[in-house]
Amino acid sequence: MHVDLSIVIVNYNVKEFLINSIESIYKASSSINIEIIVVDNNSTDGSVEALQKNFPEVKIIANKFNAGFAKANNQGIEIAIGRYILLLNPDTLVQENTFTTLIKFMDENTDVGMCGCKILNPDGSLQLACRRSYPSLWVAFTKIVGLSSLFPKSKLFGKYNLTYLDENKTYEVEAISGSFMFVRREVMDIVRELDEDFFMYGEDLDFCYRIKQAGYKIYYVHETSIIHYKGESTKRSNIDEIKHFYGAMQIFVKKHYKFNIILMMLLNFAIKIRSLFAFFYKFKFSFLQIIIDNLLISFSIYLAEKLYLVNKLGWEGFPPENKPYVYIIPALFFNFIAFLLSSYKNNKIFLFKKNVALILNFLMLSAFTFFFKEYGFSRVATVLSFLFSLIFINAFGILLKFIHYQSTPNFTKIAIIGTNDLSLELIEKLKSNIKHIYDIQGFITLNTDELYKKILNYSVIGTIENIEKVIDEYQLEKIVITPNVLSYEQILKLLTICKNRVEFLLATNTLDYLVGKNNSHIINEIELLKLDYAYLKVSNIFLKYLFEKVIVVMMVLLFPVLYPLKNKVFDNIYKNLFDIFSDKVNIIGFNPKNKELKLGKSGLFGLWSLNERETNNEALKNYDILYAKNYSLWLDLQILFKNIKAKN
Repeated sequence: MHVDLSIVIVNYNVKEFLINSIESIYKASSSINIEIIVVDNNSTDGSVEALQKNFPEVKIIANKFNAGFAKANNQGIEIAIGRYILLLNPDTLVQENTFTTLIKFMDENTDVGMCGCKILNPDGSLQLACRRSYPSLWVAFTKIVGLSSLFPKSKLFGKYNLTYLDENKTYEVEAISGSFMFVRREVMDIVRELDEDFFMYGEDLDFCYRIKQAGYKIYYVHETSIIHYKGESTKRSNIDEIKHFYGAMQIFVKKHYKFNIILMMLLNFAIKIRSLFAFFYKFKFSFLQIIIDNLLISFSIYLAEKLYLVNKLGWEGFPPENKPYVYIIPALFFNFIAFLLSSYKNNKIFLFKKNVALILNFLMLSAFTFFFKEYGFSRVATVLSFLFSLIFINAFGILLKFIHYQSTPNFTKIAIIGTNDLSLELIEKLKSNIKHIYDIQGFITLNTDELYKKILNYSVIGTIENIEKVIDEYQLEKIVITPNVLSYEQILKLLTICKNRVEFLLATNTLDYLVGKNNSHIINEIELLKLDYAYLKVSNIFLKYLFEKVIVVMMVLLFPVLYPLKNKVFDNIYKNLFDIFSDKVNIIGFNPKNKELKLGKSGLFGLWSLNERETNNEALKNYDILYAKNYSLWLDLQILFKNIKAKN
């Protein structure tokens, strides 16, 4: 069979993106003959099974290990038979005219060996890597020192990503993005395969370099676009993307610039510096904690010294020759012990481990000063500094938890594009979801005749034409697109119009997934009740009991202040003080109307009370499951504060 285009896709654990991508491929290939080759790098998310079920005609190479991007692409290229070969990432959506536009362009320009198209981020902005230059000495220098970012429109400084060129024009470039590489068959035969020394990253730049060396041109073609959900595979793996990215750049430099000693030194230096910065950025919250903990302990020692100086006659403070070491060294010891206890792991806050580290640090310093009397300046100052450290570290930790706490469920305001049967089914699935709480504002239609019509108790709140006004009026955070309602060209236009104002989620045809900017959400997952839910842990049951009693005592003590405020939350608590104190009801708890699912005491308030418009029993039940699963003292406090604010 004559094949116009062979499409090679390397997949790793992005099943939902892959399915969406293949659906967009078929819509874009109605007038040409294509073959799709998927090379799966040992995915564990059921990608291969989903392909076999939904797209039996797709050629699948199922690796038993993660072979890397370059090697897997080579496996696909080896069996491809098309006139043109497209290397395509699985986390992409192609426009309906993409393939026909590029085939026509390549047929008319026989000196072009490879081309790429305009690649958009999910927010509609241009992905800069879709047109770029090689890292020559000057280009590398401007990128490294930041001149390319400071002066993006300058031809002198903006060569790295060609930001001085109009993105809406077609022109020759040195390199394009590896997420979409449209290659002539005979060029592939000459240049051969991708260099497998590159596990991931860098192989696209190397491939472009070799095509240019072979005498062919590379073009950026603006007439068609794709959407690229960048970096999805690396998010779902234990691959160290920082290490692989900068390692790939080092391979490229050694391979193509080994005779340019200055450039090699500059690039290698830049790679190491950028790698270091990337490492610090990735773990910035942990490093922030280390620095602040260090400063707090140093300040605690300083404060203890000054306080003891005021009250202890005859003590002159720490010897001048031991300053500032007497402040710094104990703090560094604490950092070291806290690090060994994994207190700074995964950008999280571990107050219990930090308290253990404080106690161990205090005991070690006490033992040290006991055996080395010359450093035992003051036991009282040591005890005071320990107590101040306990107070400051815990107070700051609690503050950080309020600011940084990530697992608190929030109501996400969304709207649905489409009013067909799939849209209605989608709403039911969203309402029954237990991992995300969706506050559905209504439908957005393509048909103005449906405007303000009621469907399933939800209104049609706007049309595609006035979508910007709808986003502002209803303060939408996400918009879900029903399958087959919009063409990919219309989706691209929406992304361009609504840049960064709202996140668009595209539902798959099976309505099992929402594919969006940052990740994908399973929307029909059945959650079984587990006995290890956070709410049922013994420690949390005890903390919950103490929390309720402390709130009651505080409410009684603050009665003269709080009662005159006439806040509905305070009024309700005062009316039920006796029941709360006698453990008949909780201040924060489960929905009293939910008779089927009883995980604990009913509450005067809860997640369910934050969305009083919701009347669907299944959705209300899911609020209780979500509360049980994510329970913590911080969650109770946030629910209480949000209810107080909402019911003012």
